[in-house]
Amino acid sequence: MKKITRSFLAISLTSSMIFQNMLFVSNGEEIITKGTSKDAYVSSKSLDNQSSTIQPDPEATPHRNMGETPSTYSLQNQLPDLETKGLTEANSIGLGTVTTTTLNVRSGPSASYSVVGTLSNGTKVDIIGRDNNWYKISTNNVTGYVSAPYIKLSPLEKGIDVSKWNGTIDWNKVKADGIDYVIIRGGFGNDTVDPQFHSNMKGASDAGLKIGVYWFSYATSVAKAKEEAAKCLETIAPYKSKITYPVFYDFEYASVDYAKKLGITITKDLSSKMADAFLTAIKNAGYVNGIYTNKDFGDQYFYEDMLFANNLWIAQYSSACTYPRPYMMWQYTEKGTINGIGTSSKPAYFDMNYTYLKPISNQIPSNKIDLSSSSISEISSKTYTGSAIKPSIAVTLNNKTLKANEDYTVTYSNNTSIGTAKITINGIGNYNGSKTTTFKIIPKQVSNISLVKKTTSALTLSWSKLDDVSGYKIYKYNPTSDSYELLKTISNNSTTSYIDEVLKPASVYNYKIRGYKLIDGSYYYGNYSNVFSESTRINKVTNLKLDTRNATSLEISWDRVKDADGYKIYKLDTNTNTYKIIDTINSNSITSYKHSSIISATNYYYKVKAFKYLNGSNRYSDYSSTLKAATRPLQPSVTLSSTKSNYIKANWTKISKRTTGYQIYMSTSKNGTFSSIGTTENTSFTKGNLTKGKTYYFKVRAYRTVDGEKIYSLYSNVKSIVCK
Repeated sequence: MKKITRSFLAISLTSSMIFQNMLFVSNGEEIITKGTSKDAYVSSKSLDNQSSTIQPDPEATPHRNMGETPSTYSLQNQLPDLETKGLTEANSIGLGTVTTTTLNVRSGPSASYSVVGTLSNGTKVDIIGRDNNWYKISTNNVTGYVSAPYIKLSPLEKGIDVSKWNGTIDWNKVKADGIDYVIIRGGFGNDTVDPQFHSNMKGASDAGLKIGVYWFSYATSVAKAKEEAAKCLETIAPYKSKITYPVFYDFEYASVDYAKKLGITITKDLSSKMADAFLTAIKNAGYVNGIYTNKDFGDQYFYEDMLFANNLWIAQYSSACTYPRPYMMWQYTEKGTINGIGTSSKPAYFDMNYTYLKPISNQIPSNKIDLSSSSISEISSKTYTGSAIKPSIAVTLNNKTLKANEDYTVTYSNNTSIGTAKITINGIGNYNGSKTTTFKIIPKQVSNISLVKKTTSALTLSWSKLDDVSGYKIYKYNPTSDSYELLKTISNNSTTSYIDEVLKPASVYNYKIRGYKLIDGSYYYGNYSNVFSESTRINKVTNLKLDTRNATSLEISWDRVKDADGYKIYKLDTNTNTYKIIDTINSNSITSYKHSSIISATNYYYKVKAFKYLNGSNRYSDYSSTLKAATRPLQPSVTLSSTKSNYIKANWTKISKRTTGYQIYMSTSKNGTFSSIGTTENTSFTKGNLTKGKTYYFKVRAYRTVDGEKIYSLYSNVKSIVCK
């Protein structure tokens, strides 16, 4: 709607700037407002100084212009001057021309219906109905549905819209200038009637113009929208018989700005609900209703089913309207003029409009069945894929299953990302009205859970990262409650590992993980992962020691490990330098092992692991510390000889090259004390200076030096001889 001139910061504009909406300067944002004589800039800071408790006249408040808002569709200076054509067929609501080479005509309003004919470029058609983005047409004995974007509509009537800011209007001059209708502002908010409303209604009616009404909304809740509708209906009630054009709901950028000052954020859902409350009240009072909007604002603040269901009055100040949905009216400029009103030095500007479709009531025809009481099958949660998700549905009404694309069409919204998706069904054919349902899109299931590290008291888990989640929830099984309980919440999606500490050794723990996304205070959870089961390590064997040493056997022992089922004994294989298992003890209480049939005077290296049968397999502790143990050398066999006076010689067989040396002992009696008389690396030893004729006793033992310690064989048998 038109904005009055504000002269706070007047700055002359060049012609290249005339259709800009905003200019950024060093002191902050500046907003261009449109006036009846010239453009002016108004600082956005001035908006903050206005009271937030009053509802100002929106046309006196600087805000973005609906017709010139930045948009994906074009804005041009040139004003259209189009020829209007009246309807000739009683059942027509519009006229159009085919704009594509070949256009299929279908039996119903979707591409799934059969083709009943084709139209060539330039074919003229009568529009006899519309259903969402489809027109029902009739031409050359062909009747059916065509896609609306391929039909260029012809203007039917030309009109203006006015408020108090247009002052006192000579309505006869308006009629004489070829104007067919006028949309008159009834008022704004929940309590203000336009001061010129009643005089405008009388003047326009007396001049023979068709009349519609618009009401500017400051609603911030559904209840406020109902209050505004009540005020609007009270205001227009005396003129009900004169109002043949729709009563339009006018909710704009200024409405959103007003709510923001009150600390209220206008969302698409809230805006759509408020509009529905206002429009329903107008419809129930017996008026045709509609919405004033533009592409940018409409897409942002109204659900698509509402835009399709209503008579749309589209603002786009341009030489052509490029709005992509079927619309009833186009407001193409606020700089229109009426012959005989205003002068060249003091022009009087009007908002100008063309009507392309005959106003249609959006009340449900008595011969159609309303889908609003139908039932839609329940939809289970769907897993996020990154692409649009479109689950199939079943629609029933009065115990009858309806057919898609024959009784209703289906549209999906918010169905790509995690959150709550919406499904809307719109009646077609013998059905009308709409019904919505929702379903949840949840995160993918966590996968690839694996063990990173385990100790006797901790388990470290990892898993694959999920996209589009806020984080992860980790759950651990509690056998007491027989349920999985929340263990940890990880509040980011890039952390994909967790250490569960202070656990018991040799114990099994079970986990589940699921991703979650937090949206506006609501949690959306993925399905639980598969159960991941893992055990902590068993305490390792301690105090591994050598108990008994023999020439061909070694006996080792260790401390008992609590909760173990048994032990694995490993020996170093010197050929491969690896430890290989040599025996298994399947008892927790047996804590010793005898390694037999081994080589004398040889070093052996041992390690031991405890094990426990958990989760279907043996789980092992870490290795014990290494035990190094050496076998004894073999026992020597000694012979004595005395071939020289006062000398005795002991001889023995060399045991092995692993023997370091031999120690020789002598005594003067068999059961007396033996004293060491020497060591040698040879296999003989001669003792001199002995007493002739005296008997001497000898024994020998071999030894091997290991890490500075002598490992001795058993003593040889005692041998005796008389010295010569």
